[in-house]
Amino acid sequence: MRKSRAKRKSHGFSHNSQKVGLAPGSLIYTGGERNWKPEISLITYDKENIDTQKIDQLSKLPHLDTNKVNWVNIDGIHDVDLIQKTGKRFNLHALVLEDIVNANQRPKIEEFEDYLFFTVRVIRVDEKDGEIQEEQISFILGDHFVLSFQEHKGDIFDYVRERLKNKLGRLRSAGSDYLVYSLLDTVVDHYFVVEENITMRIEQHELEIIQNQGSKNLSQMILGLKDQVLIMRKAVVPLREAVANLKKGTSSLIADGTINFLNDLYDHINHQIDGVEMSRDSITNLIELNSIYQNNKLNEIMKVLTMISTVFIPLSFLAGLYGMNFNNMPELEYQYGYYWVLTVMGILIILMILFFKRKKWL
Repeated sequence: MRKSRAKRKSHGFSHNSQKVGLAPGSLIYTGGERNWKPEISLITYDKENIDTQKIDQLSKLPHLDTNKVNWVNIDGIHDVDLIQKTGKRFNLHALVLEDIVNANQRPKIEEFEDYLFFTVRVIRVDEKDGEIQEEQISFILGDHFVLSFQEHKGDIFDYVRERLKNKLGRLRSAGSDYLVYSLLDTVVDHYFVVEENITMRIEQHELEIIQNQGSKNLSQMILGLKDQVLIMRKAVVPLREAVANLKKGTSSLIADGTINFLNDLYDHINHQIDGVEMSRDSITNLIELNSIYQNNKLNEIMKVLTMISTVFIPLSFLAGLYGMNFNNMPELEYQYGYYWVLTVMGILIILMILFFKRKKWL
């Protein structure tokens, strides 16, 4: 995870460096390399009817019915030309288009005369390796339409589409503002899934350390979790500020009935931030616990080596004493001198081991 994240950062720096000196509103895609064709979809619905279409190109996008809610979704913000044409079609500000193609944009909400602009970070757990994936999604909320711009193919909004299709809840009878709320709520719900995954892995690593089963890569895995929590924090904290401004109800595009749901969304984000802070503290404690475990393990090794050295010090003395080549050493010619020396050495070993055990050093 750390390696891939470092790689992603290097790509971002490379693309961001191309923007130096350019005029504000210049469109430069700052995400990873993409070579697939963007996909456009349109969902038009009201209380009674719903229609879903796949659009080959933006020029084939039909005129939007002002009496219904129109959700236009574009997968592929790497196609700068497509984003620019979309901006012209819906009369979007050049700075908004610049933020849409900036894959490293900070989550925020901006209010314009005819629409609201949202950008959020979507974070989800990869089912294969358990790592988290992140991408930027931008929304444009108009009077009768919602535009969503996604960095990757596929998304987390299938449940919202299912609710629209099967007339579940109040989504079909509400306006475009409630659709945006539902999309934001889905994003925040996935934050909880990611948080649960991180919490589970923290508890697992803590148990490994306590049971003295820590692997050599445990420190690296803990730092990987720390990176994931940092990604979560960068996504959630700015989103709270944005939703706090949105729920004030200053925009005519937000109905009074939607404000209550935004208040609930704000509470969920606060809850999520509390979870992120707790995870940060838990990882800090985990790092300290792992460090204590490693130090204790090293101390045990040094203790054993010290005991061995201590045992062999008197034996080395005796071996060195009788290894000297002096003529006047009466023990050198003693018939059983060799066996007596071995016996003395053995007794010394036994006495020292008994002494260590009595002192509870062993």
